[in-house]
Amino acid sequence: MTRQIPIRYIDPEQDAYALQSIALEAARILAPGEEILFIAAENTAAKAVKRDAVAVTTNRIIVYRPGALGRVSFHDYPWQDVLHVDIEKGMLSTEILIETPAGRRQVGWIPSEQAERVYETSRQMVREWRERRKTGLDAPSSIRATGPASS
Repeated sequence: MTRQIPIRYIDPEQDAYALQSIALEAARILAPGEEILFIAAENTAAKAVKRDAVAVTTNRIIVYRPGALGRVSFHDYPWQDVLHVDIEKGMLSTEILIETPAGRRQVGWIPSEQAERVYETSRQMVREWRERRKTGLDAPSSIRATGPASS
């Protein structure tokens, strides 16, 4: 039996099997104790066989990009480096914009409901990490207790 990676939030319209395959890949780079909070996968209208995804974890936001011949690339942005996470809604899908001191990264073709969940969870995590820097706590309170607020 394949190992299951816990994902704290899965929306009802999401394909749990597809999310689990992304979670298994992302688990290779997770730190001990790091938890996947939510994964948003590229819309099927993007016509890609393997879809890009954004994973929100307790430590960072990870952009997952599958490539040819089973290769996968990850671009991760620790919460302490994230300045803003924004979304731009389009007619068919929404883009997620991640801004850090090094620049801006865009991930497109995300279903609007999933992009909104990434946005809400990311804003909560950025706030928690900013508070962590101010107070010197080991982990943001929402991670230690119950996790970011869900919608």
